[in-house]
Amino acid sequence: MHASENQAHRESPEEGTFTGQGPSFEERTLPLPPGVRDPQGHNPRMTMLSPSSCASLSLSTLPGQAGRTRHPSLRLSHPLRLLLTSDHLSPTRFTRTSTLPLALKADRRPPRPRQPIATTPPPYATSTTTTTTLDTMSAPAPPVFKIAPGIQSYDWGKKGSSSLAAQLAEESVPDFQVDENKPYAELWMGTHPNCPSRTGSGLLSEYLAAHPELIGDAVLKRFPDARNGDLPFLFKVLSIATALSIQAHPDKKLAEQLHKSKSDIYKDGNHKPEMAIALTPFRAFLNFVPPAVLVRNLLAVPELAAIVPSSAVSSLAKAAGLSDSPSLSDAQKLEEKTAGDEEKRALKEVFSALMSANEDDFKPQLEKLVKRYKAGDLKDGESKEIADLAVELEGQYPGDIGVFCVFILNVVDLQPGEAAFLGANMPHAYINGNIIECMATSDNVVRAGLTPKLRDVDTLVSMLTYEAGPSTAQLLKPQEWHHDPSTLLYDPPIAEFSVLRTHLAKDEVTTHAAVQGPSIAVVTNGGAQLSWTPGEVDGDVQVTKGDVLFLGAGQEVKIQALQDVEIFRAFVEA
Repeated sequence: MHASENQAHRESPEEGTFTGQGPSFEERTLPLPPGVRDPQGHNPRMTMLSPSSCASLSLSTLPGQAGRTRHPSLRLSHPLRLLLTSDHLSPTRFTRTSTLPLALKADRRPPRPRQPIATTPPPYATSTTTTTTLDTMSAPAPPVFKIAPGIQSYDWGKKGSSSLAAQLAEESVPDFQVDENKPYAELWMGTHPNCPSRTGSGLLSEYLAAHPELIGDAVLKRFPDARNGDLPFLFKVLSIATALSIQAHPDKKLAEQLHKSKSDIYKDGNHKPEMAIALTPFRAFLNFVPPAVLVRNLLAVPELAAIVPSSAVSSLAKAAGLSDSPSLSDAQKLEEKTAGDEEKRALKEVFSALMSANEDDFKPQLEKLVKRYKAGDLKDGESKEIADLAVELEGQYPGDIGVFCVFILNVVDLQPGEAAFLGANMPHAYINGNIIECMATSDNVVRAGLTPKLRDVDTLVSMLTYEAGPSTAQLLKPQEWHHDPSTLLYDPPIAEFSVLRTHLAKDEVTTHAAVQGPSIAVVTNGGAQLSWTPGEVDGDVQVTKGDVLFLGAGQEVKIQALQDVEIFRAFVEA
């Protein structure tokens, strides 16, 4: 070994500056400059844990604010894992290339003997320049701190760096690296056990259970599970390349029954109303078309009519106010009529017959339909847009009965900022685009088409409400929040969540008033400075695209845009 390799670290002649270099090693204690001490006069110790080879770092003095002591700053020229401790300071870890102001002061006292290093890593905290760690579970909790979300890879997700979920995960998920051949579908932000968010020391739920003040008394009373650190909402970013399954989510009563009887399939007993906010142009199936529209489609599309019994068609036509043998023009006159009780029963009969059809019956009809549409052969009453969608879906899911849902479910196109709310027991399927999604904390999905996964057709058919209506029925319009045009409130008719969308141009400033419950925020574009005061732990933090923050109950937050920025914030108030 060369002599230079044995000299793992050396002191700079400049007071208050240290530079260390050396090969990879498991753990090494590095000497700090003579006299560098914490505010109580104790000597700090710095330990490098598993650094990359030839890594370097420096500790140098930065100018303090007027009337304050000059503080040293630790600069990492390569990503390292470091631990700084002293007899007074709790452990502080940093894992990114960064500059971090430290609460130390320099003098010329000799160093004290090395003491044992604490090994329990606490959760992420925030500073203006980097993400570090909070002290301990028992220390006062800062009202705002960064968290690490989870990333889910499903076949329908966009691949590699084309996925917005992956782009955001690169910033916020530790050790995440994009695989350009892998689909990245969902970024999860919350406490659901299937993909829980984390702090530096463990699960976010564990930290919230230790600090219930972050959730707030009102929410703790309204949602008993919150006492265990479980948030009542689950926040997501979805990047959709191919259609999701034809699906619905159970209400609370049914979810409990399904979890009890089929716990291997339905993993929790909670309902799952949800809201989607478009980040890009977004297409989805949302609920059933009006009864008369379905009658029109059954009359216009022979391949569809061949699968559904004529008795079911007649029942639906009669319930919709048409004759037993309606004409296409008769059906078109009643297209905007919503479903009453009779229509709902007839619609259930049609949907059940379709989704339960034998493969020997529907596959030949699907082949005929796609062949006809590819040839451009559209019959009277057929839509080219729907024909193109049917061909697209059959290409993604060859021979799948779910393709026929183009004639039964509303096709809805949302532009960025537009939103839709989906209650329990409502059929839907996302088709393509990027969205923000928020829901009650659950992962229960009942599927029946456009999927290679388990299909539970009987449960889906029996659970749906069959509240058919026009495509606009599920749209949710946002409102200005606290008379601030930069922030919109998406407020669905449920207790578990609401969502804020803040958009600021560079240098613009806004303030989020305190909400009486917990929040999670994600930066989808740009960067900003967030600050909060007063509080037991005041502070500020710089955020950029991909950063995810937890915000405690009752905390006002000021947001200053460092560039054009967009932030979505999910919250709950009792």
